[in-house]
Amino acid sequence: MNLNNSRFKQITESCVDESVKDRYGESKGESLMRFLNDEPQKGPKLIGRLLSYYNSLPKDDYHRSDPKDELAERLQHKLAILRNGKTLVYGVKDAHEHFNDEYISQEIERMVSCIKESPNDAISKAKNLLENCFKFILERYDIEYKNDDILQLQKKVFVKLDIDANTNSNAKKDNNVKRILSSFNQIVQGIAELRNRHGTGHGSSKGARQLPQRYARLVVASSIAIVNFVWDTYNDKATKNKQRS
Repeated sequence: MNLNNSRFKQITESCVDESVKDRYGESKGESLMRFLNDEPQKGPKLIGRLLSYYNSLPKDDYHRSDPKDELAERLQHKLAILRNGKTLVYGVKDAHEHFNDEYISQEIERMVSCIKESPNDAISKAKNLLENCFKFILERYDIEYKNDDILQLQKKVFVKLDIDANTNSNAKKDNNVKRILSSFNQIVQGIAELRNRHGTGHGSSKGARQLPQRYARLVVASSIAIVNFVWDTYNDKATKNKQRS
């Protein structure tokens, strides 16, 4: 749609009483997806408002097309289902449901592509990838995580997967293993704090200066290493559980 930042802000403020883009500090699309995940009660209302705006555009408008019209119709149908009391899942929540090797690869590609032009955005995406990984695993184990910050999410995941430095049996026997597992805590905390100070997400400092690219590369590489380690551990345990059953 031909929504500039000002018009998008006006629509979201009039519909859900806040600027969605300002809340997350990311692109309009990224901010909308995160809002739909965080606010499942308000999300359908905002989608309905955006659909109304799209449908108000002239048929020959540059931003309209047959494929977009078909998509708008499908969304309208889903909103009707919601009004009848059924539940739909939108946006980032779908990432939780379909978190897999392909999703990880796509997110890594997005992070790397941001390093040169926007190191701070790369840092935000690195933190989001870690958070999505932790939430997916907790959901699979039916572990409550409401309002937990990323360090609390990590703690619950590491304890469940038996890779917590304080409880892992190998860490108790070998200080080198314990040192490596403990370093994950510091890395995740450092990424979270860098994102809050320099990132582009909700809660980051206004007008934060761009960090040098080398810091973004370090953060991205660190998040990839942790996600791959956690994801491999989760899959290994899932495979062993299937073999036992």
